[in-house]
Amino acid sequence: MIKIEVITDSPKKRLETVYEVAISKITDKTVEDITNLAAKAVDAVRHYIETSKKREGGTGKLERAIDYEVEKTSNGVVVGIGNIDKLNQEAPYWFVVNYGRRFDTGEEFIPHPNLGFFEKEPYKPTAGTDETSMWIHTGRSKDFLLTPKKFTPLHYIEYLQNFSIRGINEILTRIK
Repeated sequence: MIKIEVITDSPKKRLETVYEVAISKITDKTVEDITNLAAKAVDAVRHYIETSKKREGGTGKLERAIDYEVEKTSNGVVVGIGNIDKLNQEAPYWFVVNYGRRFDTGEEFIPHPNLGFFEKEPYKPTAGTDETSMWIHTGRSKDFLLTPKKFTPLHYIEYLQNFSIRGINEILTRIK
């Protein structure tokens, strides 16, 4: 049995089966192929996140927090991609980046407006810790209010699902 389930660490702790197929025999080669697929899927989703960013810069914490785990069982292998505890610890914004919603309430995520200015050229925000575009919070009256726009989610978990399903279908065609 090959099954892809998505567990979201949402307030409802939802489990969704997105793909399921029964196979008669799982060989060592099949286990190896599935493990290799997990490694490729992690690389692909990391690349997807990196190339889908809307702003320059970034810390790469989310990409580094996504990894895979392999557990051999009597029936074959269980592969998990994206350990929720690790994501919550190393990149607690993972839920917002994927779904565009707050984890705690499920409401659409829109950052709070801020009063301030960007100290140096090019006077625009960049993600990460680049000191040349540091956001300065002040109470000076000549500063302006930055009103954030609605956050656009990346849906990287859906990308990962689709990548994994395509890979599993390729594995299945080789073992039939």
